[in-house]
Amino acid sequence: MHALLPDSPNPNGCPPMREGLIPHALTATLLVNGQAVRQDKAWPEQLVPLVRLYLPDGSAEWYIAALDPENHDNAIGLASVGRGGGWRVEEFSLSALAQRTGMFGLPVVRDMYFRGRESLQQMAFKTR
Repeated sequence: MHALLPDSPNPNGCPPMREGLIPHALTATLLVNGQAVRQDKAWPEQLVPLVRLYLPDGSAEWYIAALDPENHDNAIGLASVGRGGGWRVEEFSLSALAQRTGMFGLPVVRDMYFRGRESLQQMAFKTR
């Protein structure tokens, strides 16, 4: 279900371990978003996230709206790390998230039912 697949097929040239966190079907769109950010055609805050990752104990969440086109391990999105830690639009490493565990030793998992409907900015504003 949330298993990281170190030997999974790699049709998009992405790091193999990421398949458990980022579906291959969304990779192309996330890379296009990342290219728009790098070329100053879009602000990260304007993007709608496509992927939600979280620790099952509720201590952290990440909403991913883009992938860095030069380093596919870097995601751009909204992050809240630690209870009451606040929300920030930032870049974070997917391989670091893949190795992270929460209080009960559970790994980061993807919300299979998440569908982004609001921009990162709108989401951050609502959490204040």
